Amino acid sequence: MKKWAGITIAATLMVGTLAGCGSENNNSNTDTSGNAASTGNNASSSKPDKVTTIDFWQLDGTGTQDFYVTLIKQFEKDHPDIKVKMANIPEDGFFEKLNASFAAGKGPDMWGGWYSTDEFERGYIAPLDEFIARDSYDMDKYFQPATALRLKGADGHYYGLPRDMSNAVIYYNKDLFDKYGVPYPSSDWTLDDFHDAAKKLTHADEGIYGTDLFASDFNAITGNPIIWNMGGDVASDDGKKVKGYVDSPEMIKLFDYAQTLSKEGVNAPSSVMQTAGDQGPFSAGKIGMSLGFLWGYNDVKKATFKAGAVAFPKNPGSDLNFAWTEEVSWYMNNKSEKKDATWEFMKYLSSPEVGKQAIDTKFMWGPPMPSVWEEKGLEQDELLKVFLEQAKLKTKAPSYDRNRTWNEVGGMFGQAYTDVVNPVDGKSYKDPAEVLPKVADEMQAKIDELLAQQ
Repeated sequence: MKKWAGITIAATLMVGTLAGCGSENNNSNTDTSGNAASTGNNASSSKPDKVTTIDFWQLDGTGTQDFYVTLIKQFEKDHPDIKVKMANIPEDGFFEKLNASFAAGKGPDMWGGWYSTDEFERGYIAPLDEFIARDSYDMDKYFQPATALRLKGADGHYYGLPRDMSNAVIYYNKDLFDKYGVPYPSSDWTLDDFHDAAKKLTHADEGIYGTDLFASDFNAITGNPIIWNMGGDVASDDGKKVKGYVDSPEMIKLFDYAQTLSKEGVNAPSSVMQTAGDQGPFSAGKIGMSLGFLWGYNDVKKATFKAGAVAFPKNPGSDLNFAWTEEVSWYMNNKSEKKDATWEFMKYLSSPEVGKQAIDTKFMWGPPMPSVWEEKGLEQDELLKVFLEQAKLKTKAPSYDRNRTWNEVGGMFGQAYTDVVNPVDGKSYKDPAEVLPKVADEMQAKIDELLAQQ
């Protein structure tokens, strides 16, 4: 499971220390024309005069390692002049180790991860426009505008290629809907409809709760598009302003709504939310409607009940219709001496061919290209078709993807949500109209302080 944590290079890391690439192989890519990018049909069968070894770091779980090994073998067969040295580093601690490696003047040629877009200003991630232009590489084949929102810097340059597309829907347990006589949700349902269904699905004496959508600030707000569909937001587009957003009438209304569901007992309590798994208690059949991510698809498919998927409920009377979309991406070291070879491997891992293999190999991840989804017929899958529909909608960058200062203030927002919606004692609910203006001031002061330091 990917943990959305706004992880960035440590603030104490100076850009000037990001020098050199730490590969033990000193062979550099001498083909500056990019001709090393021969395809499998044209690759020479003879041993190349020089072999370039690139260091590649990734943070995926052990279940993906065999898949990566297969991909690397395929790539090396088609590119006999390039070797890939892969290191798998656990997600917990990955970015810290990456940062330390860069600070020591080392670091991989290429790695996978995610960043807020202002991270690109630090200079250690290579811009890719030179390669994109040279190869007439079509960035519009990926899901847009999501890819541009995640991988373009303020200077308009691309700084990565997407590995996948991960977005969100509402999963619902059809068996529970049938058991309690609740109609299935429709694509045009509202927050009022959601509230009504959640109450009817809740049977706490049986350990069944209507929803987990409001279990945390991430579930309720930063991990879905509901606040956008209400006409509000968490921050400005550049992430530098939260005053006027966190304390907006729309945000106060959403906090009030979430508090009402909490008071009524239809939101799953923390004791239930501790259930393990990417889709947690929903996969265990204890939740009627759940915040559903594409990376939890395999868990839901293995569930013992019939599951459905639907778009997020809208604010009554609103025609706003946003989606929430994320991406894990590949990045290149700006100081790498093997950029041509690294670019070839980046293109390969972001290619339609690898996307198709990811689908066929236990659905490792959702390909970042809509054409691959359609070619593989994923719209025929009852769950995946909703993800595809959502991915084609307009979207925004999540708050933690807009500016790295969110890493310092996100906890303040989370605490405000807890105080209003899920108080520790379960009863001392606070008024969002009082809490949110104060926390907006505190968050803005901290953001201003951090921006001044940068």
